[in-house]
Amino acid sequence: MGVSPFALYDCVVDDLVSSRLLASHDVEAYRAECVGSINGFGLPDQQFAALHLLKALVAKLEPPRGGEADRAAIEKFLSVNDLCSAFTLDLDQELRVVFGYARAHLARWFEPGANLTLSQAAISDHARFGPGSSAGSAGTSFYEKVYGPLCASSDFLGHWYMSDMLASEPTAACENSRQSAYGPVSVRKHGSLETVPKKRDISRTICIEPAVNTYFQLGAAELLTEALRRSTGIDIPTQQERNRMLASTASVTGEYFTLDLSSASDSISMELVRHLWPRSTAGWLRTLRTPQCSLPDGRIIDLHMLGTMGNGTTFVVQTATFCALLWGVYDHLGIKRVNPVFDRPGSHANRVGNFGVYGDDCIGASSALPLFARILKACGFKVNVDKTFCGVGFNESCGGDYYHGRDVRGVYIRKDLSELSENFKAFNRLADWSARHGVPLYRALTMLRDAVRGWKMHLVPPGDDLETGFHCPPPKPVGPYRVILRRERRRCIDAVDLHLRKRWSDSAFAIAYLSGCFVPYKDRVLKGVNSPAAYL
Repeated sequence: MGVSPFALYDCVVDDLVSSRLLASHDVEAYRAECVGSINGFGLPDQQFAALHLLKALVAKLEPPRGGEADRAAIEKFLSVNDLCSAFTLDLDQELRVVFGYARAHLARWFEPGANLTLSQAAISDHARFGPGSSAGSAGTSFYEKVYGPLCASSDFLGHWYMSDMLASEPTAACENSRQSAYGPVSVRKHGSLETVPKKRDISRTICIEPAVNTYFQLGAAELLTEALRRSTGIDIPTQQERNRMLASTASVTGEYFTLDLSSASDSISMELVRHLWPRSTAGWLRTLRTPQCSLPDGRIIDLHMLGTMGNGTTFVVQTATFCALLWGVYDHLGIKRVNPVFDRPGSHANRVGNFGVYGDDCIGASSALPLFARILKACGFKVNVDKTFCGVGFNESCGGDYYHGRDVRGVYIRKDLSELSENFKAFNRLADWSARHGVPLYRALTMLRDAVRGWKMHLVPPGDDLETGFHCPPPKPVGPYRVILRRERRRCIDAVDLHLRKRWSDSAFAIAYLSGCFVPYKDRVLKGVNSPAAYL
């Protein structure tokens, strides 16, 4: 029988109370208010990290499928789609100036020319199938999409795909065989709305698009991503790390805000795209999108948004949109932009710049936040005030949570702990959190350990995957050997020899550790206080 995530939560609470990091009668209040008013707390780093752990632990636990979380997600999706349908651009004089700057930036980045060639031939050269599900396809593998039934949202896309496949000899044979078995690409104007786990109280909606639409969408997205990188320095594959660096700096200096939006990917209305984006690029985005969506109850509705996260172009479009609006605010306020700079492709940034955008995770100068929030609202977006921060203290972006420059990211239990692999992941992440923050979690980690029968047989090196077993770092010799029983001395010396030869022996490690002469994780961890091995 596995450990209940909520029983684990109670154990973590008891551990934090024992460490005098919170009072038992304040637990529920801290869990409700931790992040909402966190900048005003002025708490010590360790106590803040402990409260942040409590807030995170079961916040993203997967709810039962088909329950209230799924229904809430579908209702929210329909509400956002209605807002996109009713959206009209209404700007005051100041916002019109900002919007004009943003439109000029997008035109310079994405108008056909030296910076971007978004043509039918260029999209074909970069088109590819994605790894996920596709409407009308037999499965998710590349083979099942290339050789299986295919559909597209329009005749144009279907004929375009078949023409491309028949244009070269290697793919022509495959396509002829596919058409013989399954017929030509069929037309299906709607995708399928589905839900995936996100939080305990609400799921996330995605629209499963026709395979051929996704095939060309990913080609266009690659071209847009490269044009965005050349124009702004925002490199989507590596941008998360730079956002985290900026968020860490913001938590110390207060010079940047970190902003998050609610349902951002679903809130890019076609009306906004028509007003803001270059005409030719907007035309391609309309051509490649799926115009309708089928709901779980069988209804088919018109989509008034560009697309959900199931659309291959959505992420780069929202990144470019928010970046252009932020640049427009900078221009209007006279804030000098500092673009990120790379020494070479794939390297870490040697200059992270003074802005960052990754999807709906936006970072900019603190003085720009009020105007940036106004232009976002005018464009139909909703700022998530619970995850937007400005000033010294706490900031978060792209999975990095920082308090006065220190990483205080909590541990998220996303699935039930009845599976052995989930138990291992929970143990290893909590043990690592305990080691980094110097907070003992005896009760919680002992509960996870004791839930595994024969746990001593599941010790693995720290380089292994989290779900493979209990991580045991290589031992480090400390102190005199007189504390070791004579009969164990030789075996402990053997353990040292194994460590020096960079070999691994879980049994030798266990003997050495339990004999009291080794401390894992070098100097980062106090012996017997918060090391993973202290619980093993």
